[in-house]
Amino acid sequence: MALDPPKLKVNMDKNSSPANNRGLLALLAVTIGLVVGLFSFILARETGITLFVAFGTAGGAFIATSTLTLGIMAAMKLFE
Repeated sequence: MALDPPKLKVNMDKNSSPANNRGLLALLAVTIGLVVGLFSFILARETGITLFVAFGTAGGAFIATSTLTLGIMAAMKLFE
């Protein structure tokens, strides 16, 4: 008796589109945060700020932008 491979359930619900997928939205928010953080790091280094402070600036920009993006997406989802 052979073992059957697990069956994948396909959800054909109208709310299962990729636009409603929370994982993709979170990945988008993190990507936007990384881009803003990298830009902030480059800008901080160009102005002569030390490396340690530039990393802190980039980290803060990343956290703030990711949180803001997730908040905006949650608000858009709430009021649709």
